[in-house]
Amino acid sequence: MQITFYGAAGEVTGSCTLVESGDTRVLVDCGAFQGGYKERIKNNSKFPFDAAKVDALVLTHAHYDHCGRIPKLVAAGFKGPIFTTEATAHLVKLILEDSLRVMENDYQKSGLLPFFNEEHLALAMKQIKPVKYGQKVNSRGGVSFALREAGHVLGSASVELYLEDKTVLFSGDLGNDGAPIMRDTNMPEKADVVIMESTYAMREHEARTERVSKLEQALLYTHKHRGVLLIPAFALERTQEVLWDLHRLSDLHKLPGMPFYLDSPLAIKITDEFRHHPDVFDAEAVKAYKMHHDFLSFPNLHITLTSDESKTINSAPAPKVIIAGSGMMDGGRIMHHLKRYLPLPNTTILVVGYQSVNSTGRRLLNGEKAVRIDGRFIPVHAKIIKADSFSAHADYNKLIKWVTSIRKKPTTIFLNHGEMLPAKEFANFLKDKYDLNTQVPRAKQTFKIV
Repeated sequence: MQITFYGAAGEVTGSCTLVESGDTRVLVDCGAFQGGYKERIKNNSKFPFDAAKVDALVLTHAHYDHCGRIPKLVAAGFKGPIFTTEATAHLVKLILEDSLRVMENDYQKSGLLPFFNEEHLALAMKQIKPVKYGQKVNSRGGVSFALREAGHVLGSASVELYLEDKTVLFSGDLGNDGAPIMRDTNMPEKADVVIMESTYAMREHEARTERVSKLEQALLYTHKHRGVLLIPAFALERTQEVLWDLHRLSDLHKLPGMPFYLDSPLAIKITDEFRHHPDVFDAEAVKAYKMHHDFLSFPNLHITLTSDESKTINSAPAPKVIIAGSGMMDGGRIMHHLKRYLPLPNTTILVVGYQSVNSTGRRLLNGEKAVRIDGRFIPVHAKIIKADSFSAHADYNKLIKWVTSIRKKPTTIFLNHGEMLPAKEFANFLKDKYDLNTQVPRAKQTFKIV
């Protein structure tokens, strides 16, 4: 058996890992690279393996960095089944349709054509086969696996691959315990080889109470100073968690009197999709769903689906709150709002998600005094607030808890989906503290498993 890391190796985005055993070839995830121009070049590059020889693709969840290149894989000759959860099967269509639209609008500005088209997307959707959590699947080419709840986003899964009498466990993206809406992670008990995410490998998140506190403070500041609060949020999960917190603050009569705008067509569609999957909610969300049904809404929330509706936000007087994508501030409607409001000192940017190395969001967090948007530099006078506790990724403590729950010590642990330096530091920690053989793969590196 051998495992090759074709993405998310020494970086967070582009998840794509090939497992080969005899004539069996299984791909886990086929995501897009995110960040800047270099990442766009990588998305447009040919796959370094023969897509036609892949027997099956197992998709952990619908985030773009895990699913974004699936239509390109199909265009390259992949004809096998795409296995994922039912919720992810619905969500991935929405996300890929939106990404194609964004590529058509934005990528041509950089001289790069979209790396897939509508035909490729339609073919990919026909190859999706939904499976249930815990269901053992035996497919063609000797592919055998089961999905477990990862607690990251709606429909997210860890993957147990059964090959050569071994269990190869992919964590997928792991969620934090106690996060709203989703059930907690299903902890693993057995694995011979582990591929584990390391997004926040050497970082501890703030207490969950901090997220509501920071949100409240930002709301009060915005209201008092008659400013604008921008919340750049990933369309999947982060937007819904922000809406959840705002809904709860509204129930407690703690929302200041000002308009709130959900200005993301994709997030609006995904929020509607959430309402069809209460079977995967945690107990608190199920209770809220039964009481309100529309527990992701509240008074003064305005849904701006069309471009014309979005433009009306500009003329709305401050104070106001705008939730928009993209979460890393590299595309989507948030860019128009950044151009307008970054130069104003009474603007607050509440950063509620991971920001990749070359993203606009990372530059803002780094304190840059001007950021380049649509070819010109926009001065930054806004207040930038980071809220780690909103993260849907497991932190240092949760990652340790997850990997040490495996009863028999795995022969090898690979850390992917993380920046190289903290991943290496975490690998050394796992070796020293728990005597775990831990590796941090480089891009395109292959490991033989014996």
